[in-house]
Amino acid sequence: GLRELAPLIALTSLNLGGFNEVTGKGLKALAPLTALIHLELAHCHQWTAEDLWELAELTALTSLGLHDANLTIERMRPLATLTALTSLDLSTSSIRVTAGVIALAPLTSLTSLNLGFCTMVTDKDMK
Repeated sequence: GLRELAPLIALTSLNLGGFNEVTGKGLKALAPLTALIHLELAHCHQWTAEDLWELAELTALTSLGLHDANLTIERMRPLATLTALTSLDLSTSSIRVTAGVIALAPLTSLTSLNLGFCTMVTDKDMK
């Protein structure tokens, strides 16, 4: 499993996109990878709101890809702890943009936010 990556403490980029079996236990196994600055979790659907709190240990993350990653507002709340993020991809999710942006307010370093193809985006959200 993902705990086999733990010795790779110098790892700065990891792409787990499409690994649909990644769970909170797998995310917890990434905690030793404190040099990680880019993490791609696109198309991962097997976690709960509590599971994403495991990413809070990855304080060096500047880029996080959660394209089509089964997000909800509850699942987004842990992302607010990743204050070093400069790039966040939430495209193709079913979050309400207004509520989602409020949940991400602590991410003041964010310079790139991808909300493309979010199914809950309405004209009202963009005003």
